[in-house]
Amino acid sequence: MAKRMGKVIRKILVKLGIIAPRRKARKKFADSVYTPRWRYKNYFAVKEFGPTHKRWFVEQRYLWMVGEFPDLDNPRLFNEKIHWLNLNYQDPRITRCCDKLEMKEYVKEHVGDGYTIPTIKTYESANEIRFQDLPDKFALKVNWGDGPEYSTLVIDKDNANESAIKGKMNNAIRPWNNLYYSHFFWGYKNVQPKIFAEEFVDAGENGLSDYKIHCFNGQPKVVLVCEDRKMGELKKTFLDMDWNLLPCRRSDGEVNPDVVKPRHFDEMVRVARILSEPFPFVRIDFYSVGDRVYVGEMTFHPGCGFEKFTPSEWDLKFGDMIELPEKTIIDED
Repeated sequence: MAKRMGKVIRKILVKLGIIAPRRKARKKFADSVYTPRWRYKNYFAVKEFGPTHKRWFVEQRYLWMVGEFPDLDNPRLFNEKIHWLNLNYQDPRITRCCDKLEMKEYVKEHVGDGYTIPTIKTYESANEIRFQDLPDKFALKVNWGDGPEYSTLVIDKDNANESAIKGKMNNAIRPWNNLYYSHFFWGYKNVQPKIFAEEFVDAGENGLSDYKIHCFNGQPKVVLVCEDRKMGELKKTFLDMDWNLLPCRRSDGEVNPDVVKPRHFDEMVRVARILSEPFPFVRIDFYSVGDRVYVGEMTFHPGCGFEKFTPSEWDLKFGDMIELPEKTIIDED
């Protein structure tokens, strides 16, 4: 009780300006640079132990995340097949599509210009970045990763911390930060790291909605709509290609039964069918911005292959839609 009262009194004194607030503990250097640490460990472990380490890591991570030991010899579930493909199926076109810069070229070659967000400039190192040469708003990304570790959205250049951003980009292009070493997604392994600035796309007050079209052996069959990212109440809704709600969900996000079909949906489906044609499975992510349709990403491992379905039988239903190819290995560790 006395301890609780002490905290209350301290809060009041801080609010009144009588005493200074406690400084937050500074993040350890190792925690800021080597994150996540398993990626760093995987970088060296696979060199020491060879390809067997990859399967061991995937099995252990799957057990920890999903709660079940995966069958990677005779996969049936969607998540199992995602990992089977990552470990056993190698196609240089997958590498092109995982590379965020080369993906833009792949899209341009197959469906024409104007379907990806324009790139402003590319860099080999963080030292080459010159903020004075960039517009007031832009996105800065690394081509072989995904998420906040690999990207920064600059919406006010004059007040951006240029040094911190350069440090982040410099860290993101270190060899062990290739996303390959997160879960051994082969498509990233041979990507050459580059930093690039991309045009700013106004997401509006609710954030951009994205339309993730799941393509199985070249056929679009399921769309996942993600909405309201900025509202803190992310909605994730599965539908079939006739825009009928599917009675399933992934591990996070609320279902929106009233999700609105975008006016460019037919164009998205057309583009997804063309881009997905060579692949056993790929998810094509789209944004609808004004009169434009942009391909944001092509991913071969939704949820990193560890995200549960509710009800659980949909893991099998999605898995049944993937027809696995012959095992194809063109390079090894």
